[in-house]
Amino acid sequence: MTQISTTIEVDDEELRYLLITAIEGGTGYWAGVLEYDPGERGESDPHAVIVDLEEAEGGPWEDAPKIRLDLEFIARGLQLWADAYPDRFQRYVAYDFDHDADDADLIVQFAHFGKPVYG
Repeated sequence: MTQISTTIEVDDEELRYLLITAIEGGTGYWAGVLEYDPGERGESDPHAVIVDLEEAEGGPWEDAPKIRLDLEFIARGLQLWADAYPDRFQRYVAYDFDHDADDADLIVQFAHFGKPVYG
């Protein structure tokens, strides 16, 4: 079988939606949110700071290693997710970048861990 690769442009607004979905619905079962600014369309720097609850080990979240999510972080995770799950990525693109909390969670995990660790 022959595989054909292509480049898909994903705008910042889509990356922002993925960040919002990850924080508001995807990562809550393994990550605690220390800081969150979803940004406004093109008006600010959307970002979040989370901690891995397992790494926090029941202590104060502020003492755990911080994970900063921004659009570059989400883009890196999206590329890794697309490489690992090309069929799922094709559906994501085919359905006008439609995603759910599970997709956004995996994108964050790929960006931070390089692979799915939770879920």
